[in-house]
Amino acid sequence: MRKIPLLAVALLLLLAGCGSKATDSSTEVTGAMESVPVVSSTQENNEPDNFYTFTDDLGREVVLKEKPERVILLTPSLLDMHYQVGGTVVGAPSIAPHLKMDELREKVKDVPDLGHFAENMEAVFELDPDLVIGFPRIHDKYIDLFEQSNIPFAIVRATSYDDTIRLWDMFGNITGEHEKAAEQIRLLNESIDRLKGALEGNGLNVAILEVTVRDVTLERTNSITGNMLEILGVHNIVSDFAAMEGRPDKVPFSMETLIEKDPDVILFKTMGPVENLQEMFEKELESNPAWKNLTAVKDNRLEYLPQEQFLVHPGSKYEQSLEYLVEILQKYIK
Repeated sequence: MRKIPLLAVALLLLLAGCGSKATDSSTEVTGAMESVPVVSSTQENNEPDNFYTFTDDLGREVVLKEKPERVILLTPSLLDMHYQVGGTVVGAPSIAPHLKMDELREKVKDVPDLGHFAENMEAVFELDPDLVIGFPRIHDKYIDLFEQSNIPFAIVRATSYDDTIRLWDMFGNITGEHEKAAEQIRLLNESIDRLKGALEGNGLNVAILEVTVRDVTLERTNSITGNMLEILGVHNIVSDFAAMEGRPDKVPFSMETLIEKDPDVILFKTMGPVENLQEMFEKELESNPAWKNLTAVKDNRLEYLPQEQFLVHPGSKYEQSLEYLVEILQKYIK
């Protein structure tokens, strides 16, 4: 591996920060990107001298000449899937204390903590990685930095069912554990076949609200939770709304929209300690008569979703997330 001097890293980081749009690093991006044809190469289609070649979600070809042994994943969402198919990492992003991900914390407790979304790039380079994988709109500003240092760098999204299947295939190829990846795909497909009819004919109209200290938004179908509702045949009240600029899975919060659509159930996703955000949000709205008159509010059909299952991609626990939605929504079917 060819190392890049830390002084050069600092300079490139400065240039990356000046030349890219500011990204809210307090929020893990869960929305789908603009449509890019993504084809994940199989081992058989690689050049004879390469271990694995694939195309990331920016349409960039990522070439691994040898099996990677010093992998760094820049987001917790991907750690679980990588470890499930025999992978390890030499450094890991911080896992927020309010996320119930103790099993994952245990797996990475002995590797360096690289901070929130592993954005401490100097620490990343000191670990001499031979593969780094990050998220769109958070880590793509580092593309030039990794290309100039000849370190394979991929940007992938983890939002939909299709993303999940593709990521299992990718990690299976990275670790060489193709059978383990195939088994995860089989289990996922079996769970979807079993659960997709569980709410058949439900007739529910559901809103997904994401509450952060920064703002409140409504989520579209191309979010993690929105895609799961689509699989289960549940209608999202903003499925046909235009997305916010730069946030393709979000719609601006609008009381007028909630009044017009009057959802049967409101699902809340929170970024940060749920109790604090719940108190803040409800205090803000408790004096609003329009909010109090919503069907979901009057009938107490407000559900706060576990962050480790819906705020971040659930990985190998995708089935449990679907089951959770089925369980909380079944009781509201008329």
